[in-house]
Amino acid sequence: MTEFTLTADHLKLLRELRVTAGEQSPQVDGKRPLGNGDVVADVCRVLGWTPPNWDEPPPRAGQTFRAAAEKMLELTPALQIVLQHLPAGPRLGRYTRADYRTWAWADHLPAGQPREGSAE
Repeated sequence: MTEFTLTADHLKLLRELRVTAGEQSPQVDGKRPLGNGDVVADVCRVLGWTPPNWDEPPPRAGQTFRAAAEKMLELTPALQIVLQHLPAGPRLGRYTRADYRTWAWADHLPAGQPREGSAE
């Protein structure tokens, strides 16, 4: 079983994705997914993080770099969840899927929890 927790940070990043017309389907701009060629700086900008200062000792700059890279990789399941739960919209929290071969994510959230961007 795969587990993933959808957060407000994921939704902020998804709103900034640059989607272009691919040859056969829409696609995220692979060179500038968030508008700039510096993906780490873009993640930091969107999430309000301080970008890595490469003049600092490696551990600190490396932590920010790794955290930003991890957030970008997490956008795949985040986007799958958001698209699967349209038009009502996703709810923030924990989701699971049976295995890696399926796209179906199930939420495990308390009934009545408001969906992102709703007044429920």
